[in-house]
Amino acid sequence: MWTFDAPPLDYFAEAYGFRPDDAWMEHARLGALRFGGGCSASFVSAEGLVFTNHHCGRSYVTQVSEEGENLLGNGFYAASLEEERKVDDLFVDQLVEITDVTDRIHAAMDSAESDQAKAAARQSEIDAIGEEFNEKNGLNNQVVELFNGGRYSVYTYRRFEDVRLVMAPELDIGYFGGDPDNFTYPRYNLDISFFRVYEDDKPLDTSSFYFKWSEEGAGEGDPVFVVGNPGSTSRLNTVAQLAFVRDYQNPYVLHLIRSRMKVVRSFLDSHPDIPDWEEWDNRYFGLSNSEKAYTGQQNGLLNSWILARKADWEESFRQTVLKDPDLKEKYGDPWTEIAEARLEFEPFGKAMFVFRFTRPGDWLGSAHLNKGFLLQQYRFMLEQGLAPDAEPILYLTGMIMAPIDVHPDLERGMLEAQLGELQRFLEADDPLVERLIGMRQPSSAAVELLRQTVLGDTTEIRKLLEGAPASIENSTDPLVAAMDGIMGRLTQMQMATQQVMARENAAVARLARAVYDVYGTSIPPDATFTLRIADGVVTSYPYNGTLAPFRTTFFGLYDRWASHGKVDPWELPERWHNPPSEFDLDTPLNFVSTCDITGGNSGSPVLNRNLEVVGVAFDGNIESLPGEFIFLTELNRCISVHSAGILEAISDLFGYKGLADELRTGALPGAGR
Repeated sequence: MWTFDAPPLDYFAEAYGFRPDDAWMEHARLGALRFGGGCSASFVSAEGLVFTNHHCGRSYVTQVSEEGENLLGNGFYAASLEEERKVDDLFVDQLVEITDVTDRIHAAMDSAESDQAKAAARQSEIDAIGEEFNEKNGLNNQVVELFNGGRYSVYTYRRFEDVRLVMAPELDIGYFGGDPDNFTYPRYNLDISFFRVYEDDKPLDTSSFYFKWSEEGAGEGDPVFVVGNPGSTSRLNTVAQLAFVRDYQNPYVLHLIRSRMKVVRSFLDSHPDIPDWEEWDNRYFGLSNSEKAYTGQQNGLLNSWILARKADWEESFRQTVLKDPDLKEKYGDPWTEIAEARLEFEPFGKAMFVFRFTRPGDWLGSAHLNKGFLLQQYRFMLEQGLAPDAEPILYLTGMIMAPIDVHPDLERGMLEAQLGELQRFLEADDPLVERLIGMRQPSSAAVELLRQTVLGDTTEIRKLLEGAPASIENSTDPLVAAMDGIMGRLTQMQMATQQVMARENAAVARLARAVYDVYGTSIPPDATFTLRIADGVVTSYPYNGTLAPFRTTFFGLYDRWASHGKVDPWELPERWHNPPSEFDLDTPLNFVSTCDITGGNSGSPVLNRNLEVVGVAFDGNIESLPGEFIFLTELNRCISVHSAGILEAISDLFGYKGLADELRTGALPGAGR
């Protein structure tokens, strides 16, 4: 995941016999986009046509649907500019400049004495730089931390906010295989959608930097480049930090996700007619996607061979620093300091995750349990001397008085799940466990607590607020009483962990600078949802005792449809059931490459050395999930939709000749201009 201001040109030349020049790199940068809040995209015609994944545009398709329409299920195509539908609040960002500001931030940090002061100086300088650049260029500027603070750059974006939907296929083909096929390969997805950027109510002129379309697409052995915005990775984290994630964070997160999936699935199956069924179904999809991702990451952390590779690199790096007198004097031994900090975290390792009921508005928890906590927080603030009309008190009052707008069955399920977490991750004699559960099962405890509590009654809540703090201290409401003393526990935990975190952050900052001192730009920084270029080769790989083909075809799509009985999530839309004779089933549909991607790369263009689109990245295989902390080219694969298959479907199955012509020529056809 190489940055655009430090591409490994010598490596590209050695690996692929191809050295991109400055014009190539600039074109690749300007043609790529950050799409909305979490995906990537690209310009693919001279007139503002934007290409991304179906799953990146899915919510926007729903948003522009008019009454009586089912655009998500039936698909959408605008045959003319007038038919393209504007999407409110959707924007795309084009990276126009990168400015190194490392020396300024490091100088500010070096002028401070304590760890806390260094952190404050760092943030103050980042804020000052951001304001300075905003005043200077009037664009969107983001100060980006790279190498965990080894480098800092300002990424300057040109933002386009008039974005209109052009085409999206049916959900059943855009998300063919559903959750069971997610993070797997071979795949058969037409995970695509098209939008258009407008400026002054006209298609944006992108003639100087759009990517042309390759009708042939990628073949086996071809070098390819993914240009997109990978979200986040933790590859520069130490083994001690990863072990903490393995032993504390991931077990809790996986339990949380799996228990909430069970709650949401049961709720959806029992209430198929609720108005917001689709919204909750989308949330279930998000949970399911996360469950696979975290499971893959955790399996990687539990793999002794993979962790040994991390440890080997870390020890080699550590010895390089410790055996060099200048480096040792400059950086010390941050690895040991980080490991000691993680040991100090262990007494709070479970509670710091389990106490998530302290997060207002968290839909993964019980609204009633959260109100019980908020009332104890209200009491605590009053006891600390805050006046009832102080701004923090008034803000808290608004949250406490907000009505609970959650279906009773869903609320009961969420409370049961949270009680199960307390029982699983805290000691049996923990006050929260004893008061909320006692000798009961979480299911029966949840029913009884919700029957007894008055926290769904705003009149009763107002009485508690008016008599506070005594009324809260003496409350017999089971959810309020159970939280007695929780603020003291939280304060103690926060003070302890903040002190430890300050020391760890200081060690991480020194380690980050050491990484850059020793390796420079010969290794890429962790992902930061900023533009990167990832290189790779289109190639198959061994899996499940056989060989995964480098590509799949429409023949395979129909076989998978038939093999699974033609039912959801392997159902095909009606128009696909009897394809026209001109539709070539031998055309490549999906393919894999060794390009390095992660969340945020969805919608990234896959380019050949001529900067032609040969595909669009939409997923990784199951073996890629440990890529959160280590990239292994042996089995890690980026899965993309093939440009030839996209054009074949658009032209000969959908019959969208205007869009097909625009992709082939780069221009709007005929009167469309």
